[in-house]
Amino acid sequence: MPQLTRADWPPNLDDPEAMKLVRGLGTILAMAMLTAAGSTQDKPRVKQADLRDESIVLCGDGLTGSDCQMARGLMRLALKRLSTSIPDWRIVVVAQSRWNEVAAGFRVKPTTPAFSSPGIRTTYVEGNLLSQDARIDENLQRYTPLTGLNKLTWIIAHEYGHILCETSDERKANAAAGRLIYGRGEVCR
Repeated sequence: MPQLTRADWPPNLDDPEAMKLVRGLGTILAMAMLTAAGSTQDKPRVKQADLRDESIVLCGDGLTGSDCQMARGLMRLALKRLSTSIPDWRIVVVAQSRWNEVAAGFRVKPTTPAFSSPGIRTTYVEGNLLSQDARIDENLQRYTPLTGLNKLTWIIAHEYGHILCETSDERKANAAAGRLIYGRGEVCR
């Protein structure tokens, strides 16, 4: 292969521009390699029927890329800890910057950490619930003294209690949440 010289470069491309081009192409190449590596890893074979038996976790506007992936992963971990799932139910993680707007759209107090809309089979969860921010834990003390993944699991179980028991009663939803977390047979009593 012949050795390239500066004369072989495109015209009007000086050293700083060349470095920008190299960095940009290097970044694109690195991202492509990471994406390809992630897609070629051994992934469990999932039957289509299995997908319908689980809730669908989505990210709302404002959560993208790795933030969305992390939010979806944490939510799936919390869901796996419950003794049941709700087929074809959507869970949308809403970015904190959009939470007040979304809550207002459903006429829900913005201090509510999560709420469900049975008519459209969707639960909305404030994205801050998935962070380790101590202020968020302080704000949630009136709902639960739990922290971290346990807190998130309890909140999702509480919402599932509302959904499965078809109730707006907070006490019934709390009781159902406990039965969902600890695997008790009859969730709604």
